[in-house]
Amino acid sequence: MLTRKSAATALVGATLLACAACGPQPGKATTASASASTSASPSPTATADVLAGQDPAAVLRRAYEETQRAGIKEASVHTTVDERQMQAELTVGSDGSCSGSVTTILAGSAELYLRDGVLLIKGDTGFLENHFEDRSADAAKRAVARAAGQWAELPADEPSTARLTGLCTEGGAPAKAYSLDRTDIRRGADTSSSGRPVAVFTSTDAQGARITDHVLLSGAAPSLTQRYREAGKAHDRVWYKVLHDKPYNRLPTPAASVKV
Repeated sequence: MLTRKSAATALVGATLLACAACGPQPGKATTASASASTSASPSPTATADVLAGQDPAAVLRRAYEETQRAGIKEASVHTTVDERQMQAELTVGSDGSCSGSVTTILAGSAELYLRDGVLLIKGDTGFLENHFEDRSADAAKRAVARAAGQWAELPADEPSTARLTGLCTEGGAPAKAYSLDRTDIRRGADTSSSGRPVAVFTSTDAQGARITDHVLLSGAAPSLTQRYREAGKAHDRVWYKVLHDKPYNRLPTPAASVKV
């Protein structure tokens, strides 16, 4: 049987144990402290802007020239020429050599090969009929028949030839194909391409069309990944898919061709 003194001692001991149990636990205190320390730590430093302080016009010019200078460009060109909607998938060398495929929407498709200023095409009937329609009816019919199923060498002085060589220029020599005389140049929100940073610029060209340029920021110098031009209902776009610094090994000229 407990005495009054023993009971009092037991009550004090129980109270102390209870207070110890309700107080902060060592493990929990450590966790809370670590959590507070983590939340208070500064966020990772953002990647430095490599274009900071640079003139946007100079950046764009350098990107166009760098793209043109590259050994190989693989370009996808979507454009409207002489009221024809045309799409081309091209490989273009720094020497101007160009090969690939071209489609005239609602007409047909052809293979294309340009070397040393000589343009060859090998197209289906729809493409050939559309291509030669600038000639007289009889001359166009003869040209289509002669070019059917084989490589055809096109006259350098015809507007229809210039339509096709222009695709190669747009795909491989943007600094030559497009005016860099721009106004109202603005930098928009950056984006990315295959995980690489891309700066987006908008501007107005000398004809009043709005241009959007995507400039790849990784690498030794900025280069184009995309160019978009909007003028009224006309929308032209070029994607520069791959840039190689190595020399372009030109494809051999097709063994046989006919002049049309």
